[in-house]
Amino acid sequence: MDEIARIRVTQENAARIINIVELEHRSFLKNLNLTGLNLAGADLSCLHISNVDFSGADLTGATLNDSHIINSIFDDAKLDNTIMYRCDVDNCSFVRANLSGCNLMRASLHNSNFASAKIRNADLVRANVFGSIFTGADLTGADIRDAEEINDSFNDAIVDYPMKCPEKGSFIGWKKCYGYTDYKRRNFLVMLEIPEDAKRVSGAERKCRCDKAIVRAILPFDALEEFMPPTETTVHSIYDPTFEYRLGETVHVNNFDDNRWHVCAPGIHFFMSKVGAMYY
Repeated sequence: MDEIARIRVTQENAARIINIVELEHRSFLKNLNLTGLNLAGADLSCLHISNVDFSGADLTGATLNDSHIINSIFDDAKLDNTIMYRCDVDNCSFVRANLSGCNLMRASLHNSNFASAKIRNADLVRANVFGSIFTGADLTGADIRDAEEINDSFNDAIVDYPMKCPEKGSFIGWKKCYGYTDYKRRNFLVMLEIPEDAKRVSGAERKCRCDKAIVRAILPFDALEEFMPPTETTVHSIYDPTFEYRLGETVHVNNFDDNRWHVCAPGIHFFMSKVGAMYY
């Protein structure tokens, strides 16, 4: 992170700055040293915040909706129950910060460091964490549904988010493929039985992966009954047309990647519902 001179602000002056921002609708905070200050409940929404040091500051319950925050430091800060809905964060540090209960829904958390942060019971639904580090972070109870760009640092974090598919036993999954009817390309739904001994993973998204599956049915998109007679006996993967799904046969992927956070890694991709497969 670039080192740029920051103006040290006292608690009294911080209150005045926040008051000016709230009452006069100023659009930016930049080059300030706000370390250790009490900013609990402050309204910092819709601001451009650049090169501000919030280390050790108390921002409990503050509002930063739709703010754009770059090159700023929040190490050891209290951000619990802070509202950061649709906040755009880039190149910031949240090392050991407390973001428990924080609303980060649809936030863009890019190229930032959340190492050893407490993010318990936070809302990260549809957040994008491209390039960010979560090593040692505690995300117990955090909702990461459909969060995007999760990387390997999640393997070194505390995450109790359940998989979308059963972790044990056999079950049915669904996949969209394509085939030809009367020389016309059309989409089909493939009903897959994932056997008990198959490897299976899923990350934050609805899509799952496994290393092998049995093709139990191939149905047209408008099929209403799961066990109606098949309309085709062979269809093709949309991603790899050379990979075929033949009715009654078992398909294998030999280079299966068992890292659950590698969403687009090698494997047989499927969904737990027909609707999920159809609209992916």
